[in-house]
Amino acid sequence: MINEKLVGTIAFGLRLPLIKEGDNLINAIVNSYSEVGVVDGDVVGVTESIVARNAGMYVRFEEVGKWLTKFKPTADHLVLVSPIFSRNRFIPILRGMLCAQNITKVTIMSCDIDEVGNTVQHQITGVNYRDIYKKYIEDAGKEFEWVNQNIWSWANYIQSQNDTIVVDCRLHANQHPFELSLQDIFKENNSWGLLGMNAAGDDRLKLFPDKQYAQYFVDTLQRTIKERFGKDVEVMIYGDGAFKDPVSGIWEWADPVVSPAWTSGLDGSPAEIKLKNVIDSGMSEKDIRKAIKNNRGKSEQDLGTTPRRFVDLFGSLMDLISGSGDKGTPVVIIRNSKKKYID
Repeated sequence: MINEKLVGTIAFGLRLPLIKEGDNLINAIVNSYSEVGVVDGDVVGVTESIVARNAGMYVRFEEVGKWLTKFKPTADHLVLVSPIFSRNRFIPILRGMLCAQNITKVTIMSCDIDEVGNTVQHQITGVNYRDIYKKYIEDAGKEFEWVNQNIWSWANYIQSQNDTIVVDCRLHANQHPFELSLQDIFKENNSWGLLGMNAAGDDRLKLFPDKQYAQYFVDTLQRTIKERFGKDVEVMIYGDGAFKDPVSGIWEWADPVVSPAWTSGLDGSPAEIKLKNVIDSGMSEKDIRKAIKNNRGKSEQDLGTTPRRFVDLFGSLMDLISGSGDKGTPVVIIRNSKKKYID
């Protein structure tokens, strides 16, 4: 029998039936959750992939091409600035853009390392992304050009070209000096546009969950759990975590944000005493316990704990637990997340 007094925060994956577009995802989550026990204070994370798939958030390649053609019918030159080096993340976007019938030339402006740490010659898989992007572009009957240049040195030149569409393909840029970003494309249908999309079969993209729908989803799931079990839990949707592989140097963060939506109890950051510091200071256990008690519920962090948001911490943990393979756990439960040493 487990001594609960000795157990701190725990997290585990929750299996669901295989969910398809139009299935009752809320009901499936609640049914599986009931089988493992619902506990007050749990944090329920649902992967963005299953939310978007269930809601039918897809765009076909041909629709991407039509969107670009409509945006600037006179353009025959497409310039893609700093795309991520990824078969799963960027090639589907590229294939969609190549459906624009008016485009005859595609220029990729890129350094040899993308913004999340992938190198053009991938250090693990050996894939050369310059070559693979070139093949897709030339197979589509278009001229290929690769320019290894600084973004800002090209900005003014590119903007002066009347027959060019320029797309800033960076995932986390604070500002876009060009006429389009990935988020602009299909933003009328989804608040993230093409940011955070994933491959979905051979002819379409799966989009990142729309902000408004994502918020509706987490609020509805929280309310449903309360109505059925009488328990107060928090709910969030999570995508890629925000962590860096220490060997390859690659960031696991190809989504625009860690979480597109969460319930209000997950606002803010942890307020914690840094236990090792107070122990090293010589403080007695009685005084340490008192300090932890007095600090509970405060919003400021005084003793050096890293100021990260709850949703970024929890989302990174959830992403690590569920992974992107065949575990079959698109929901992750974090339990005892606010449990203290004195509890």
